[in-house]
Amino acid sequence: RTWTLTDDCGNSTSGDQTIVVLDTVTPTFTTPSDITLYLDSNCLVDTTTSSTGTLTNIQENCSNVSITYNDNIINNCGLTYLVERIWNISDECGNADAHIQLIEVLDTIAPGFDNPSSIIVFVDSMDIVDTTMTAIGVVANLDDNCSVVTAVYNDSVATINSNGILDEIYRRWTFTDECGNVSSTTQEITVTDTIAPPAVTPPVSYVDCDQVPVPDTSLIFPDLSAIVDITMTETRIDTPCIDRHTIVRRWTATSISGNQSVIDQVISIDVCPNTVNATISDNEVCQGEQVDFSVGFVTPSTESYYLQWYFSPDTLLGWAPIPGGSNENFTFAAYTFRNGFYKAVYSADASHSDIDACGWHSDILQLIVREHSQVINLSVDICDGDSYAVGDSIFTKEGNYTIPFQNIYGCDSIVSLRLGVFQIPVVNIDTIICEGDYYETSGGTRYYADGFFQDTLTSQVNCDSILNVSMSIIPRKHTYQTEYICEGDTYILGSQSLMTSGVYTDTLSAITGCDSIIHLELIVMPPTETTNNIEICAGADYEINGNTYFTTGIYYDTLYSQYGCDSVIITNLNVVNTIIAEIFDTICFGESYAFNGSDYTTTGSYQYQTLASTGCDSVTTLFLNVREDFTSQLDIQICEGETYNLNNKTFDSTGSFQETFSTSNGCDSTVTLNLLVVEQKTSTQAISMCPGDSVLIDGSYEYTAGTYVRQLFTSSGCDSIVTYVVSVPVSEPVSKEMTICEGDSILLNGIYQKDSGTFSETLQSQVTGCDSLVITDLFVEQSVDLIGDDITVCEGEFFTLVVDGASEVLWSNDQFLDCETCPNPSGRVEETTTFTATAESCFGTTSTINITVNVLERPTISVMPDTFVSLGSSLVLTAETSDPFSEVVWYDQDLSILCTNCTAAEVTPSSSGFYYVETTPSNGCVYRDSVLVNIKNGCDQAIINIPNFLTPNFDGLNEAIEVRYEGIQGLGSMKIFNRWGSLVFETDDPNNTRWDGTLNGAPANPGVYVYFIEYYCLNGDRVFKKGNITVIN
Repeated sequence: RTWTLTDDCGNSTSGDQTIVVLDTVTPTFTTPSDITLYLDSNCLVDTTTSSTGTLTNIQENCSNVSITYNDNIINNCGLTYLVERIWNISDECGNADAHIQLIEVLDTIAPGFDNPSSIIVFVDSMDIVDTTMTAIGVVANLDDNCSVVTAVYNDSVATINSNGILDEIYRRWTFTDECGNVSSTTQEITVTDTIAPPAVTPPVSYVDCDQVPVPDTSLIFPDLSAIVDITMTETRIDTPCIDRHTIVRRWTATSISGNQSVIDQVISIDVCPNTVNATISDNEVCQGEQVDFSVGFVTPSTESYYLQWYFSPDTLLGWAPIPGGSNENFTFAAYTFRNGFYKAVYSADASHSDIDACGWHSDILQLIVREHSQVINLSVDICDGDSYAVGDSIFTKEGNYTIPFQNIYGCDSIVSLRLGVFQIPVVNIDTIICEGDYYETSGGTRYYADGFFQDTLTSQVNCDSILNVSMSIIPRKHTYQTEYICEGDTYILGSQSLMTSGVYTDTLSAITGCDSIIHLELIVMPPTETTNNIEICAGADYEINGNTYFTTGIYYDTLYSQYGCDSVIITNLNVVNTIIAEIFDTICFGESYAFNGSDYTTTGSYQYQTLASTGCDSVTTLFLNVREDFTSQLDIQICEGETYNLNNKTFDSTGSFQETFSTSNGCDSTVTLNLLVVEQKTSTQAISMCPGDSVLIDGSYEYTAGTYVRQLFTSSGCDSIVTYVVSVPVSEPVSKEMTICEGDSILLNGIYQKDSGTFSETLQSQVTGCDSLVITDLFVEQSVDLIGDDITVCEGEFFTLVVDGASEVLWSNDQFLDCETCPNPSGRVEETTTFTATAESCFGTTSTINITVNVLERPTISVMPDTFVSLGSSLVLTAETSDPFSEVVWYDQDLSILCTNCTAAEVTPSSSGFYYVETTPSNGCVYRDSVLVNIKNGCDQAIINIPNFLTPNFDGLNEAIEVRYEGIQGLGSMKIFNRWGSLVFETDDPNNTRWDGTLNGAPANPGVYVYFIEYYCLNGDRVFKKGNITVIN
């Protein structure tokens, strides 16, 4: 404060006083009350001031106040917590205060769950019920909004049945979260016992009458712990046989809960006969040797029984009674047709009708008859230098050899040997491989270098073969190149898309078949940026890259480097304005005005131009007004909002005004003021830019859409208001669909795509010039690829063509098919035929496949005509085939094989019927035919009984073959052969000369022999009978 004292004479003095005004009063306010909030079902809560309140009753005496708060979080149970909100208030003078508001966030929502369903559980076999959570399960969808839930349960028994087993259980579930919120529910569990006592069903027992087992409870019920009662009833089921019956024991067990298990135990009781003992003199003999059979009880029986011997060639085709085989001892000469099995059966029935049901069977005896003079054909191939031995003979040269031999059974045989000798082959191979590869021989040897190599291999006949390999190596071609790309670009190398600097390789296939390797050094050139600071004078311009600039600002120009990459030049352009100085002065008429070394006496404007320190022009203009003694005129221009002062008067509107002045130099003048007020100019300019770009407005870069107002100056020096409306067009994504065929590709965003999917790429809009997102949905239309195999059928067979890959196809040669458009038609052709299947594929194209049906020719068979033969007589069935290399097989009337690889088969039919023959060539196409043989029977009443086993063991039983007969004239010759067809016995008087199972005075080997006996019918026809005799030692 300045104090001034003045006296009456005008003398004064002054002094200053400093007054400091301070504010020390703290603002006052009311803190919001403490508050409790509750978490919602999503564990969320609003703790903003809109829910918790803010400061009220704020009072401050002198200045504005600042209000802030800080929260201190104290965690509690689950997701609950306590907030200490510290409110801070201060004024502009630093006076401050703080208060605490407590905000408690609580959880009062109990856990949620799905009510458990009532459940039925079953008692196990031990009368134990499992009511654990593993068996019953837990409550489903148990959760809590904000914390972990603990689940417990307590069971209370509602009822117990009479057997002490739980019937009803009530399970009380309680769920508690970490904040103590509790929910509960009750689940009803019904206990049911449906388990019968464990029991074992024993298999049917077959025992003799003296071996009936005593009842055994533990056999049926191994675990008695859960059983309270067991009962057993026994039922006897008799059979027609004496002492042979069945016992059924029915066991019933009852558990504690009343569940029962019922088991039937079946025991089959056999009679208790004496043990039957059968013997054979020798079970393996050469053809013609005598075989003796015998049988008897170990302990003589006191009852009357009937004996019958039985024969079977293999025990599987059934047993046939041996004619005359009712004695305990019999003998016959061994022939191969008597190979087989023998047994004796005692029966209480004279007709032997009860043999299978009630007979007592001996052990089964096997007779093997070995042939004499058997010819063994051997075809052997050896390698050159090896040898082959037959007995004591050793052969090394190719040829055919006959060696007399005695086989391992002591029977005579002849070995016919065809010996082939393979020479060692030599194979020469010239091969060329690529550098780094290898050549591998069939023996597994690998060669990697140029040169000549020799390897010893094993041929398909297991003989050595010499392999000579001459190998040349073609070197791989390596190409080295360096490429430059700009940062952000992609370089395609083979199937690789490269975007970063580095060294890369790619392997191609050369015309030689060897790899050609490209070594690429890729250099990624970053964009360059250069900044130039340029100053020009007003009125001048600056040119760069074809662009001309003449106003102050920052300009960006993009050039291209020698590698074609962007090079950005930033120009900071400063336009230095011309310095303009104006001098307005008035002189009286007749006076002069000195300016720039010249004297001016007339009204006018005069300029003086010099160079300023900036190097730009500086212009000084003198506006000289020479007043006449009586009048003068001023033409003045001002901007809207400005004023013009003349003669202590203010003018602010356009017009002509006169004022009279008396100047200091004594020049009176009348001044006419012609005042022009220039209106303020306004304009609007619309600017569009792309998202992410910027626009330069009056020296400032703007990056967002909006309205920007700038004040400029016109040439008159007045304000000009320019409004810039900046817009950023929204780039809407463009969606399109494209379809390609499977296996094709399309270039999207610089990458060839061949799979279905959605792909995005950024392109420049032709409308806005901005980037536009293009979304392409690419669909791959599946190409039809037909798959099928050629097939092979035999002549006359039907076939089915199978093609996968299309549900409908069009077939060529459809006249041979049962369907023209289905993928799996059937048909038949007489010769090899190719069928073409065609199906529609992608974009109207077609897919085709050729399937050839190869028809294999069947061989033909010429058989003898149907014929007649007398019963017991033999005949030879003949057949000829068109393929001499195919196998011919004859079958009898029961389709059993008579012979293999034979064109003739001798048969002795016992009844009229067909005999069948088939031929199988190497191509597998079987051809069949048949011959009908009708029987001429002149021995309708003939009965010939020949024993089918012999026991030449000198016990007096079955020591020789006795032929019994009736209804014929008599017997002719009899021959016995071993199983190989060698003759072991021959007689023209079978009635008196009988085979005793010997061969050359020694017991024949046990086994099956075949007999042929000749007899004469009542009408004189001669008939042959064939059968087997088993020699048992």
